[in-house]
Amino acid sequence: MKNIEQMQLSVLQWEKANGIVTSIDRARHLVDAQVALYHESSHEAKLFALGGWFFTAVLLDNAIKLAGKDYHSSMIDCLNIIREKAAEKHVHAVLQSNWTKYVQSKDTGMFRMSQEAASIAEAYKDRYSQVVPVRIGQYFFIRGLEEGKDGQLYEKVLKPSTFISPEKFLS
Repeated sequence: MKNIEQMQLSVLQWEKANGIVTSIDRARHLVDAQVALYHESSHEAKLFALGGWFFTAVLLDNAIKLAGKDYHSSMIDCLNIIREKAAEKHVHAVLQSNWTKYVQSKDTGMFRMSQEAASIAEAYKDRYSQVVPVRIGQYFFIRGLEEGKDGQLYEKVLKPSTFISPEKFLS
């Protein structure tokens, strides 16, 4: 699995680009949701769900390391399944897809991203609140708040109309 380190770095760069700080508890919740999705899925969807699991496991592993903790992050389990299923290309496709949630600032502007945010806010009004465009460095993205099981509001990067699904990156 020659690209695992590069894929881990890609996830960490993705998180750094949006400025959202993921707590250990929130990261663990995201991992649990992706693990459940993996076990509920079948066929090729299962391999893409493994990509989501990898993505969230990297976030959790990093949050644990930043906190100076040393306990199970789900990363080893995820990596073992990636090897077992020979799913590296599917994981990579999920990571590439996640990067399409960002739009290069040279390709858009705040007005266009505001329109995009309004459209997303309307489509998901029962799921996300405070949906706004954000620019950090060279990227624009849409950020919304999602209520967690604990009743807290958590920041989430939402999919703009330019989002490309992982399946498109396999060819």
